[in-house]
Amino acid sequence: MYILRIANPSASIGGGEFRSYNVIKHLSKKVKITVIPPLSALCGKDTDKIIDDIRSINVEVPDKVEELAKKCKNYPKTPSSITKIERDYYANFIDEAKDSDVIISDHAWYSLVGALSLLKKKTNIKTALVLQESNLKSVSDLRTMIKLRGFNTITLLKYSRNLYGNMIFKKYSKDIDFLLGISKASIDEFKERELVRKETPSVVLKPANAFEKELLNHASTDKEDYAIFFARLIPEKGIFELPKIWEKVRGKVPNAKLVIVGKFLNDKLKRKFLSMVKDGIEYKGYLPRGELIKTVAKAKLFVYPTHFDAFPLAVLESLALKTPVVAYGIPTVVEIFGKLKAVKFVKEFDVSDMVDKIVEVYNLKEYDSLFDEEYKLFVDLHSSWEKVAEAEYYALNEFLEKKD
Repeated sequence: MYILRIANPSASIGGGEFRSYNVIKHLSKKVKITVIPPLSALCGKDTDKIIDDIRSINVEVPDKVEELAKKCKNYPKTPSSITKIERDYYANFIDEAKDSDVIISDHAWYSLVGALSLLKKKTNIKTALVLQESNLKSVSDLRTMIKLRGFNTITLLKYSRNLYGNMIFKKYSKDIDFLLGISKASIDEFKERELVRKETPSVVLKPANAFEKELLNHASTDKEDYAIFFARLIPEKGIFELPKIWEKVRGKVPNAKLVIVGKFLNDKLKRKFLSMVKDGIEYKGYLPRGELIKTVAKAKLFVYPTHFDAFPLAVLESLALKTPVVAYGIPTVVEIFGKLKAVKFVKEFDVSDMVDKIVEVYNLKEYDSLFDEEYKLFVDLHSSWEKVAEAEYYALNEFLEKKD
């Protein structure tokens, strides 16, 4: 099997990129893979380092990628311009696409679906899309966006941009032949919203995500007196709800402390968040991997009011470290973690119930009962990226055998 992969694999950006990095790393031991990173990941950045990092996981990156990326100085901002520049960029890789057995995009971005469509029409090679997004209906709703981001010009522009981006997505997604889902809920949502054809063949990957097995060596039920939030610091992960939630938690547990770890998307979000922070919240910024693992392992719980996740690696890593989780019960998170006692769910936006569940876990004296046999089976299934790569390999192999 030879795969042409549209992907931005990285060990240091976010959950989707981290998954891509690990899957490609292990899948490349079984099949030949050529990776062509999106121009958005390369334009105006340290192209050589990014490409060297990708090549270090035993995959090919065409030399043309470097040449084309270095010509890009300013990446556009409007959806139509973004789609055009990515399609024009990927038009340079028709020959690579012709030689492949399947063309896969690891990211469900409208611009990359446009590129996938272009390559399909030029080569007639089968295409596949990895779905790593969910709860789009909620986070794309204007009322929800206002709740998460506030009522302002930027929110309205983002809402309009999302609508236009969905139109572009629908235009090109008819050329997708196969869906690889991180969860069933994410596939169902894309089909129900008609972002992809309802008849598009699909597979839910099991396991679809993993954590590094080394984390188990740091797992501990010997906790210190704080909770943690660690994820990409964007409104869709609930960062602006955290100060409100924690103020109410401290009304019931006066000395409760919340540690927040991660990077903000931009300085404006950071300033807004810091202006909301009150007593009991400590923002630590980005932590080196080793320090992050130790900090999560010692936390009483992981507070995660997320609205936008297909299979959150942060929850998986927290569980591997025996740190329980309180999260909004969005469909994909409930689907994946719903059988585990160590994960407590509350209705989305229900701050009162979120506070009650946090206080309940924060006041626990012992944690062993949360980590039962069901937990052990779950952790074992998700403790190997090689298993994730194998699940994807077998799904693709079965799809390709049926393609004619």
